[in-house]
Amino acid sequence: MDEPLSFRTPGDSGLTITVTRTSVQETRLAVAGELDRTTGGQLIDAVDRALATGRPRTIRVDLAGLTIIDAGGLRTLGYARARCAAAACELWLRDAPPAVLRLLSLAGQWVETASTDHDPGLARKLADDRRLMAIHLDNAAALQTSAREAASRAHEMRRHNAALRARIAARRPHEPGHGSSAE
Repeated sequence: MDEPLSFRTPGDSGLTITVTRTSVQETRLAVAGELDRTTGGQLIDAVDRALATGRPRTIRVDLAGLTIIDAGGLRTLGYARARCAAAACELWLRDAPPAVLRLLSLAGQWVETASTDHDPGLARKLADDRRLMAIHLDNAAALQTSAREAASRAHEMRRHNAALRARIAARRPHEPGHGSSAE
């Protein structure tokens, strides 16, 4: 096995990442603190360094110490997953606190293990959240389809009405005051 990969990012920014190679094929990143748009670069750097050192097949990101995550942090996790995929490596998220787990679940992030010991109803809440999100997405898709269909029908009706007006105008006898030249 190569030299053991083990390092810790500086925690001045509110985020600390401890990276440890647990085996030849697996690296673990323990994330603690705040993951947002200002600290996300640290996670990407840690993932890149882990990928460059030893080429693991799996990177497990332990989120147990994560206190805050925002949209920028979610986006960072997506970038990290894409970088891993490009390197033929899987990225798994694990042990997220309940609030973070709910957000990750709603955002569609893959979470390997969800500890529900501290909240027995968490699994039910997550299932309810996913069901509601699916309903909202289905409703949004249906509304979008309905709007497209309505716009298409309106366009067809305008064309049909224009054709009818043209036929009526063609059949209308030339009456005085309606553009007739026989006045």
